[in-house]
Amino acid sequence: MGGRHSAADAPPRRRDRRRRALRRRSTAARLLSGVLVLAAAAVLGTAAVRLLDPPARVSAATTAASAPPQATATRGDSTAGAPSSLRAVQALLDARAAALLRRDQGAWDAAVAPEAAVTAAARPALDAYRSRTREVFDRLAPVPLGTWSWQVTGSGPALSAERGQQLPAGSWVARTTLVWSVTGAGEDPVRRQQDLTVVPSGDGWAVADDADGQTVPDLWDLAPVQVVTSPRAVVVGTASRAELDRAAQLTTTAARAVDAVWGTAWPRSTVVEVPADQAQVARLLGRSDDAGLDQIAAVTTGELVGGSGATRGDHVVVNPRGFGQLAPLGQQVVLTHELTHVATRSSATRAVPLWLSEGFADWVGYRGTGLSEQSVAADLAARVRAGRAPQALPTADDFDPTKTSDVGPAYSSAWLAVTALAGRYGDDSVVALYRAASTEPGDGDADTALDAALASVLGTDRAAVLRLWRAELAGLAG
Repeated sequence: MGGRHSAADAPPRRRDRRRRALRRRSTAARLLSGVLVLAAAAVLGTAAVRLLDPPARVSAATTAASAPPQATATRGDSTAGAPSSLRAVQALLDARAAALLRRDQGAWDAAVAPEAAVTAAARPALDAYRSRTREVFDRLAPVPLGTWSWQVTGSGPALSAERGQQLPAGSWVARTTLVWSVTGAGEDPVRRQQDLTVVPSGDGWAVADDADGQTVPDLWDLAPVQVVTSPRAVVVGTASRAELDRAAQLTTTAARAVDAVWGTAWPRSTVVEVPADQAQVARLLGRSDDAGLDQIAAVTTGELVGGSGATRGDHVVVNPRGFGQLAPLGQQVVLTHELTHVATRSSATRAVPLWLSEGFADWVGYRGTGLSEQSVAADLAARVRAGRAPQALPTADDFDPTKTSDVGPAYSSAWLAVTALAGRYGDDSVVALYRAASTEPGDGDADTALDAALASVLGTDRAAVLRLWRAELAGLAG
């Protein structure tokens, strides 16, 4: 088609097997210090976001269509949660956001309900919230905030019976999207859901808590933070300063590696969060525990945009337990992988199949590192030699650390597929394929969009890609 040969009508061209780097258990242990899969973006890759579905990563477009107001008590001529009340809460939060940006703690505190506005039974929770929110104000001092705002999108869940009895009549939960950005990192702010309990106060409303709905914290909600900036990153962390410095250096190098493949039309600087421990990582991802996170060195997290599968506000979260067990080369590959996600998703209008997303990010990460395919895909090679070669490209479940005890072979399989495509059609064609698949118009699913891109860019189809990949798998046995 168009002078191109399909993957089915020509033998695979052997690649230079001294490319790509590090990973997984077995022979790559000399780089990994004997452990850990570099499972990049397994929690919130473009499709993987749907696997764990942390509530704060739901798009504002989705949350805007919230349920009808739950409270029914009247405030003058308006109902709590009705449009007039939503506007009043929005004005309250606008004033609070402005206070934060000008570092006016008095005005920040003024949004919190006074003790007289709640019943005696509700005062312990109110005092705890007031203390937490003052800590947040202090902890944000070193963060170079560019923007900070709340967008009130509707009402959240109904108050529990106990809370309903504790709080004054008319109290309700406002569903908001907290939107923030930092100066010097990216063009798209981070967004997350935050449910705020509001109570009648004077002629309007005041905030009494943030624990009656669904709210995923930011790092400064968990502990004091430090900030390190570099030409290509703003690193915010609760980890040690040395760890933040290291992350900033690695991110700069990783960003340049991504530029060399993807070009420079993507956010040139990225927010990188470095928590102090894995428990904090779990909380940032909206998880109740850290099960499965041992397999993950870092994730790219963002906000889903409607039902397209595309994301926005992408930033990187480093898992200190996994990342710290990697040798320097491993850490570099991890961050290159993550920034590849940031770059590719910055222009995407739809999700691509997860094997392509993860395989492409690994392909960029491993370029020029000097390791053979046998080393990079050692876990997969072992399965092939044992007669347990996979028969299909990995699915979303294969990348989910909560559903499998070893996600490594899925990443190896995806990387091998993209590597095979690059060997047959060339690096530029693989980049063009990804761009086309991630921007294909229409309402079809990710596989349908990929089919169209394979035909238009490479003149081939998925069946031929599978044959090419299986030929590469067979080569691993040797």
